[in-house]
Amino acid sequence: KGSFFGTNPIGFGAPRPTKPDEAPIVIDMATSATAKVNIKQAATEGREIPLGWAMDSDGNPTTDPKAGLAGGLAPLGGAKGYGLGLMVDIMAAGLTGGNWSYNAPMFADNEGPAPNVGQIIIAMSPEKIGGADYDTRIEDMLGELEAKEGVRLPGVRRHEFKHNAEANGIEVPQALIERIENS
Repeated sequence: KGSFFGTNPIGFGAPRPTKPDEAPIVIDMATSATAKVNIKQAATEGREIPLGWAMDSDGNPTTDPKAGLAGGLAPLGGAKGYGLGLMVDIMAAGLTGGNWSYNAPMFADNEGPAPNVGQIIIAMSPEKIGGADYDTRIEDMLGELEAKEGVRLPGVRRHEFKHNAEANGIEVPQALIERIENS
């Protein structure tokens, strides 16, 4: 019953040395089926969430966002996502001495002690591990991927949004500005 793991995020990045002006390949994801903010938004808007996003406080799958907030987020991909979340906890908490997910206080408020969560970063240099032709090989593979209909490389859309925002600014709905000012 209740949550045991946090969202245990995973991030991966791969540079594109021969195309430095293009977005690097970036994957930034949680090991939960969705982000908690999506469930909070559904609760605020009074709409159901898809089955498989959350569980109620008894551990049953639910479409009620309020019950999901009282329970916990479901792992992405069922048992495989659970396994990923477990391994992230072992690496990020176990290897660093940080709090296990179930011991860390909530990030949603300022109550209690600091979360004391761990992070682990693994960086690899293709040149140092035998990938002398990495630049050519990755561009060949990405070119094959991009040639497929409907395929979008991870990180490209975020990269485009960033450049557009830098050039043109961003629009913020007046209702959101008022909500921020009144909170």
